[in-house]
Amino acid sequence: FTPHELVERRAITHSSACCSISHPQDVFTEEEERNFQWYCEEKIPSLTEKTFRCSRQVTATALVFFKRFYLSHSVMTTDAVVVLYTCIFLACKVEEERRDISKFPDEKIGVTEQLIAATEYVLLDGLRFHLEVIHAYIPLDGFILDLQRHSQGKKNITAESRTKAQNLITNAIHQDAFFIFPPSTIALAALYSATLQTKDQPVVEEYIEKVIAPSCVTITWEEMRHRIMVLLPQYFGKITQNKDALKGAYKKYLRLYPKKTNTTTTTMTTPKKQT
Repeated sequence: FTPHELVERRAITHSSACCSISHPQDVFTEEEERNFQWYCEEKIPSLTEKTFRCSRQVTATALVFFKRFYLSHSVMTTDAVVVLYTCIFLACKVEEERRDISKFPDEKIGVTEQLIAATEYVLLDGLRFHLEVIHAYIPLDGFILDLQRHSQGKKNITAESRTKAQNLITNAIHQDAFFIFPPSTIALAALYSATLQTKDQPVVEEYIEKVIAPSCVTITWEEMRHRIMVLLPQYFGKITQNKDALKGAYKKYLRLYPKKTNTTTTTMTTPKKQT
């Protein structure tokens, strides 16, 4: 996708869903829908890493599944909270970190074992049964190992820079970078950005100049340089939500899915008004 194609795709999905809503007051605006999706996406890492004790890989796969599903579906026609839990359940299986389905229900917010089981096929169909996800964490490790090899073990990247690069990759998933750029480009850009103004910067710049630049075949080095130093860093920041739009979306969500409660829980909390 290009960024413009992503916007168009979501606009078409939103428009189609609006036609199926009976009551106009329950129709989400595009901004409300995107903010509610972001709200759900933010809950995935805390659920996977804190509640279900899963790896970063499961978190990333669940995020990708959720975002891919909602390119062709709307939160107005499919319960995003149930889909969220189902994405985590499916990601655990795909990444071979299986969790029993009985561990996933949260009755306080209307997520039952039966709903997750029923939604799994809907999710699979929405993903077109394409479950393989190659994350930028893998080429990131490859670049770091390659850097060590070319320096004959004399140079390395600090653990701090590596962790920062991994966090930038996670931010890039939230920001849709994986729809637009290949994993290797995201990884290289994250490594470059993570080491700026650190002692690792000259090490990475030398590696890029002497190893990566001469190996560019499908695109020119200037184009690759523009991607990793200009375009991709725009995707490494955190998403800023419109709290008013989110609050409006949450009210409509509760009307569309009346079994939900307004009770604050440790997993899904009622959005608070921005002060």
